[in-house]
Amino acid sequence: MSNSSSSKLGGQCLVAGGIISFIIFIIQILVSGPPPGNEHIFSYFANETVAKGSATVIYTLLWMFGNVLIAFGILVLNGSLQEQQKDGLLGLGTFLFIVGQ
Repeated sequence: MSNSSSSKLGGQCLVAGGIISFIIFIIQILVSGPPPGNEHIFSYFANETVAKGSATVIYTLLWMFGNVLIAFGILVLNGSLQEQQKDGLLGLGTFLFIVGQ
């Protein structure tokens, strides 16, 4: 693969991953609704994912797939920027971003 096709693939992954993750995130919020009372929001959404069955598991898997596409796009973008000038701090930031996802 040449650099131009790799860069295009990275850009397409950034766009597609962002769209997929955003749409799935909005769908999960609309389907589950707000947590009742003083319940912890992360525990509530985790319990709702388990309680609603296979549809929410598919939503979660698609959301993770979107995040993987975003991480790959960021990795390609970092590689493209590092070709021009090596920067250790940029590499560390990219690593921490990918691990944080």
